Amino acid sequence: MEDKRPSKTAIGAALMRAIHLILDDNPKILEDRLALPFIGNHYEGIIQENRVCFQTPELNFFRSFVVMRNRYTEDQLEEAIACNVTQYVILGAGLDSFAYRRRDLSDFLQIYEVDHPST
Repeated sequence: MEDKRPSKTAIGAALMRAIHLILDDNPKILEDRLALPFIGNHYEGIIQENRVCFQTPELNFFRSFVVMRNRYTEDQLEEAIACNVTQYVILGAGLDSFAYRRRDLSDFLQIYEVDHPST
């Protein structure tokens, strides 16, 4: 962890969400259009120029894990909201974009993102 910089794991998770949006086929498991701006739009060129490197079996597995974890959590939150849950706490939020992507929930859902201050 470096002062005033997001953790490498936070950048890595956001990078996996960005790669999913850029390289993986439709339908997308999760459409996080803010992941790339969060880590830096210059990563798009890096991803495009190194497509093969980002599509190894190991990275495909890791990317699937990251994206499916987010999707599962958000699906479970939808069910919880239907049961009148009014708070959502994301521990180790990293560069999570949920609060920005789902502003439509802000009228009835309080969202807390908890992580190291630099992240």
